[in-house]
Amino acid sequence: MNFFMNKHRKKLIWGIDGLPELVCKDKRLFDSVDALIGGDKSLQGNMLLGKPVLNYDIILQTCDRPFILLANQDNTKARQFLRCHGYIEEVDFCEVSELFSAGETKRLESERQVRRTKKELLIAFIFDHGYGIGDTIIMRSAYDAILSLAPTAKVDFFCADSIGRECVEVFYGNSSNLNRIYKEREFNRLINEYAVVIRGARWLKIAKLDEFLLKLKTPKLLSALKKVQEFNKLYFREWNNVVLRNVTLSHILGLNDYTCLGGGALPIKTQHVALPLWEEAKPRFNQLNLGNYYCTITVGSGCIEGLRQVKEWPNEYLERYIGLLKRSFPNLQVVQLSGQSESALKNADVCLRGEDLRVVEHVLSNSLLHIGTEGGLIHLASQFRTKCAVIFGPTDPAYYAYSNNINIRADICSPCFGTWLDSSHCVRGFDVDPPCMRAVTPEMVFDKTKYFLSMKIKERAGMRELR
Repeated sequence: MNFFMNKHRKKLIWGIDGLPELVCKDKRLFDSVDALIGGDKSLQGNMLLGKPVLNYDIILQTCDRPFILLANQDNTKARQFLRCHGYIEEVDFCEVSELFSAGETKRLESERQVRRTKKELLIAFIFDHGYGIGDTIIMRSAYDAILSLAPTAKVDFFCADSIGRECVEVFYGNSSNLNRIYKEREFNRLINEYAVVIRGARWLKIAKLDEFLLKLKTPKLLSALKKVQEFNKLYFREWNNVVLRNVTLSHILGLNDYTCLGGGALPIKTQHVALPLWEEAKPRFNQLNLGNYYCTITVGSGCIEGLRQVKEWPNEYLERYIGLLKRSFPNLQVVQLSGQSESALKNADVCLRGEDLRVVEHVLSNSLLHIGTEGGLIHLASQFRTKCAVIFGPTDPAYYAYSNNINIRADICSPCFGTWLDSSHCVRGFDVDPPCMRAVTPEMVFDKTKYFLSMKIKERAGMRELR
C-alpha cells in the first residue's frame, strides 16, 4: 500500500493529541489526509489544523469503504475498533512509524523530544458560568501556589462570561505570568497548547496533565499536581455537591475554602493573596470624596447582577443598622456597595451601584469597617486587611470565615448551605428571609461592632493629628 500515491481512497488519521508533532514530522503526509478521528464529541464537525474532525462512531456513516487509516496514537485501540465493525479486511491500516525507516523514526522521535523540552510551559484555567468575585479571589491562591513551583510558566484563562473576565483582569492583572484571556468556547481549538488544564470552582479539577513535559521542566509541580489528583480521587470521586463536600472536609480535616483547593499538596497556607490595587482607579476614588470616616455596607450579593441567594440580610435590617450607627457616630458616612439592580438604602450617605471593581478595591481598602453577608466583597475587603463584620446564616463559618473578622451568627439551626445544589432556597422552605438570617438582628450586629468602630475612629483621628 502506498499511502501517498493512492488518490482514490479516503485517508484518515486516528488520534489527534499529537498532531502538531506529526505535522512537524512530515507536512506532506499531513496535507494528504482527508479527515481526523478523535474521541471528543465536542469537536465533532469542527476544523482542527484545517482538517474536519470526525468522532469514532461517526465514521461508519460518513466514510465510504474502503479507506486508509493512519494510526497516529492508540494503535491497538484502532485495530480493535476496525475489527469490531468489520473493517479489518477492507481498510488499509498503517502506523506513523511504518512510513519512515527505523533510523528516520528514531531521529524524528529524538527531534520531537527536543522540541518539547524547548516548548514554553503553558497552563490553562477554565472559569465556568457562576464564577464570581469570591471564587476568583480564592482561586488566585492556587494560581500563586502553582506558579511558585513553575515560575516561568505562562497562564491563559478561559472565561464563560464577562463577570469572570473582569475578575481575572482585576485580580490577576498584576501577575507577569498572566498571558491571555479567552472566551471559554475557544478552549477546544487551543487544547493542545497546554501542559496543565485546571477546571472547576471551589476545587482543582485537573483536566489535563502532560507528565512528560512537567517532569522535564518542573518535577516539583508534577509531584504536587499528582498529589492533588490523589486527594481528589480519595475524597471527591463520589461527591456531586462540591460545597457540601468541602464544608464536610473543613470539619474533618481542618481545611478552609483556600486550603481545600490543593488538599495540602500545594503551598497554600493562608487565606490571603497579593491582589493589585490599581493606581488608574485612584482619580475616580478621589472624586468620590468619601473622607476619612466612612464604613461600607453590602446590599444583596455584592457587585454581581441578577444573583439572589438565601444568605442575604433583609434591607430593612441594613437600614435599621445604619440608623444605630448614625445615632452613635454622627460624623460617620455609610457607603453602599452593590450591583446596579439593587435598591438604594434610604439612609446610606453614598450609594455606589455597579461601580468598577478597581474603584471598589480603593473604597474597601480605606473603609473603617465593611459590613455584609458572606460573599465576594467580604473576600475582597479581607484581602486589603479591612476588618469585616460578617453575618452568617446558611453558610458555615468553619469553612468560609476569616479569623480576624467579626463573624456573627445565631445558633437557631445548623448551616445548610451546600446540603443541596440550589443555593437560592432554604432547606426548610424559607426562600425569603430565612430564620437564620432574621435571627441576626441589627442590634446584635451593632453590639458586636460599636467598640471596634469607636477605636478605629479614634485611631484615624490620631493619625490626622500626627500629620
